[in-house]
Amino acid sequence: MLGTFLITGLHGSIALDCSEISATIENTQDIIVEPPQAIVRLSNSAGCESRISYKKSVTGSIAGTLVTQWSTSAEVSVLRLSPGLSYEFEVLSRDVGSDDNGTVIFSTTLSIPGSIWPYLTDRSHGYSNFVVALSGTPTWDMVALDVAALEADPMFDGFVFVDGDGDIVWLWNITTLHHEPDKGSFPSHSIDQRDDFSFVLQTMVRILS
Repeated sequence: MLGTFLITGLHGSIALDCSEISATIENTQDIIVEPPQAIVRLSNSAGCESRISYKKSVTGSIAGTLVTQWSTSAEVSVLRLSPGLSYEFEVLSRDVGSDDNGTVIFSTTLSIPGSIWPYLTDRSHGYSNFVVALSGTPTWDMVALDVAALEADPMFDGFVFVDGDGDIVWLWNITTLHHEPDKGSFPSHSIDQRDDFSFVLQTMVRILS
């Protein structure tokens, strides 16, 4: 059972529990030009920890339900979102240190904006335009790729992460008006994965005069 805690103010005391937290969720961009993310903001969350559960609002997705780690922060970032798709979100809360599954305090559906690279991210034939064909069942959750669409408009030169549905769920364009990709015998980008499953990305660019 969720415990209670006490908030004391000038006008008396109100007993609250972690099921009474209020939450809102919003996009961080009107159009995707940086890695897509949603922000969940929590109020009256002292003494509680929360996590976000979310899944695509599409039929036949094998990506399943994703969850963030339990957090005591009043602001939680949600990543691994595909531009142009809708997601079903649930916010769960529990007492700090509890081992239960938490209580759903908020649920909603949020549409993620499209990107400025529709030739990569727009969904056609059930997966992102970037994917030429998709068959079989992947043995991985995501694959990270170095993409150079130098003749496209607008240009994209950077990284994309594709999930098992063939949707781009993370992307980072390193090309700007002041930089161009390094050229030569070495690749311009590299990707590595740490033991904790986080990714390390390296880029090499030179400033244009």
